Amino acid sequence: SAAVRTAAGEERAGRRPLLVLLTDGRANVPLGDGRTGKEAAKDDALAVARSARHRGWPALVVDSSRRASPFAAELADALGGRLLRLPGGGCGGLADAVATMTADGPGAGSEPR
Repeated sequence: SAAVRTAAGEERAGRRPLLVLLTDGRANVPLGDGRTGKEAAKDDALAVARSARHRGWPALVVDSSRRASPFAAELADALGGRLLRLPGGGCGGLADAVATMTADGPGAGSEPR
C-alpha cells in the first residue's frame, strides 16, 4: 500500500515512521488483483496490516465510525497497534495519542512526518 511504501522510505531516510490509519471500519475497495467485494477488501487490508507489523513500526488505528467497529479493532490487532475511537476520544484524544506515540518510541524527538 502507499502508506507502507511511504513509511519504508522514511525509515530508509533515517526517520522512524508512525502509521496512523483513519477508518470507518468498512473495507470496501480491494487492492485490484481481480477480486471484488468487501471480503476481498478486508482480506487485503489485513494482509497489508500484518506485513507492516513485521517492520516494527508503531501504529494507531483511529475508528471514526458512529458505533465501535469490530473491523477497526481487528486492523489494530493485525498492525500490533493501538485503537482509538474518535467519537470517544475526539480530536484532542487523537492529538494526545499521536504525541504520546511519537514521544515513547525509538526515534523519539525526531520530527514526525
